[in-house]
Amino acid sequence: MADLEQINQAQLDSALTTTEGRLQRRLSNEDGLRLTALMEQLQRRYPNQDNAASIAEYLTDLEQLSLKFSLQRVEEAIAALRIDPAQEFFPSPTDVAAQIQRQKGDSLARRMEREAVEFIESMNTASERHNKFMCEWEASGLSLADFCGGRRR
Repeated sequence: MADLEQINQAQLDSALTTTEGRLQRRLSNEDGLRLTALMEQLQRRYPNQDNAASIAEYLTDLEQLSLKFSLQRVEEAIAALRIDPAQEFFPSPTDVAAQIQRQKGDSLARRMEREAVEFIESMNTASERHNKFMCEWEASGLSLADFCGGRRR
């Protein structure tokens, strides 16, 4: 029994042991400073709100969002929320995550639209080439086999 208590105490004293069973990833020091500066800007933007009790949790959650999506996406989402007339209060990490998802959806829609335009343009080009070929063949008065055979020479 004493050995078990000694092992448990050693685990508790270990810097590698966490209560969650795994280590939590962290931003680099530089990115952590950027995120902290962003939180300070938000606090100045919403001065009438007392966020002192929750700001540490917000910072932790925004750090996890930054690790999941990228710090740049978190910054872009917060920038969009700051100028959104419907955003009357300090944006929560949930608000930021929802904004990131909206921006990803917008980006996907723009990419799909761009790809559709490129596809239509390529189809138009192919159609024009086909029409040109057909006009040349009909004007030649040759059979298709003779016309195609003559073009290869």
